[in-house]
Amino acid sequence: MVRAQTTGPRNSDHWGGGTIMTIMRLNNALKQRPFSRGLITPLFCFCLMFFPLPAAGVVTIDEIALPEAESEPCGITAGPDGNLWFTENGGSRIGRITPSGIITEFPVPTAESWPCGITAGPDGNLWFTEYYGNRIGRITTSGEITEFTGLADNSLPDSITAGSDGNLWFTEYHGNKIGKITPAGIITEFTVPTAASLPCGITAGPDGNLWFTEEDGNKIGRITPAGSITEFALPESTWPCGITAGPDGALWFLKGNGSGIGRITTAGVVSGFDVPAATWPFGITAGPDGNLWFTDNSGSKIGRITTAGVISSFAVPAAGSWPYGVTAGPDGALWFTEWDGNSIGRLSGIEGGSYTAIRLGHNGAYTYYSTFNGAYAAAASGDIIQLQAVKLTGPLTMGANIDITISGGYDSAFVLNPLMTNVDGGITISGGSGKVTMDKLVIK
Repeated sequence: MVRAQTTGPRNSDHWGGGTIMTIMRLNNALKQRPFSRGLITPLFCFCLMFFPLPAAGVVTIDEIALPEAESEPCGITAGPDGNLWFTENGGSRIGRITPSGIITEFPVPTAESWPCGITAGPDGNLWFTEYYGNRIGRITTSGEITEFTGLADNSLPDSITAGSDGNLWFTEYHGNKIGKITPAGIITEFTVPTAASLPCGITAGPDGNLWFTEEDGNKIGRITPAGSITEFALPESTWPCGITAGPDGALWFLKGNGSGIGRITTAGVVSGFDVPAATWPFGITAGPDGNLWFTDNSGSKIGRITTAGVISSFAVPAAGSWPYGVTAGPDGALWFTEWDGNSIGRLSGIEGGSYTAIRLGHNGAYTYYSTFNGAYAAAASGDIIQLQAVKLTGPLTMGANIDITISGGYDSAFVLNPLMTNVDGGITISGGSGKVTMDKLVIK
């Protein structure tokens, strides 16, 4: 491993699920850790690691240590530049790691702000919450940070996600509100009906709405882009925290008391699955293999649950590392943060040598396919084929009189995600008068 550090000029100015406070309940010492570093100038740190390609179907976990101790990496998301971006609670920094393992860090201007959730925005930037700073931050892919104020003291903005309306949506853990911020920085807030509900995780749903968890309210909430909130009570007290949209059109959430993983349909029907003993699920995301993947704090594992509820897990090499946020990367791997391990983890081999997240949209319904040709064969004129980290391994011959949009990726709100453009091969259009509209798709 090679490391180098350089000091550069001062900059000018989304774990999309889970909450800081849940982990505080599990570890009371967390909040008491001193913030020992006050950076005056940005420190750009580089750490290089080359990953071997695993055999198809063989799961491998690599860990990349952060340059500074007690950085406490938290949220993580895939960025529009093909890299992974993460927040550092203890370091008050935003980190970037390339798929090959090169780390760069950018200090947040507000000291001890505890950057928390992070997500890719519709404007090509990354947006993050500052839990103790009570701000929403924006960072460009070149590292320029802007902070937006306007939240009340002690609002504690937590998770953040991109909505189908082109705005960013976030939870206010103590403010008991759902916030919306436009790419221009205009903030609007909506009060959650249940008092002191502690909203924490938030994600965009397949119905165009935003879905969030209420940790103390013990409910799952839905908010429309217009701000109308509906709450769905859970049948038992579970501290719901992380939440994500699943490949089955439902929302999947984690029970913060360690009792299991829940599922709620867009109609509000709740079901759940128990997890093995000594498992404490925390962050959750949809994987490129059509399953849900989650972090296990207490067991230092990465877990997988199929849409049928079958659970398996993979041990993280570093014991006691507290895996935290998790996201799907542009390379077909799962990337996660290790809060106590002070590392970024990469789990590869789940795709079995090819990527499989391909979605066909037809008349408002969505079907998932393991191959692009399978989705194309089922498509009708006007349908949308969406690729998430998909490899095209052969040419496509266009059928007659079929107009199809092929988009370069999707997130849970069906918003195009320009990151998901890891495409090999080419597309050949021939025959008939059909038309293919290429939208944010890069052929490499």
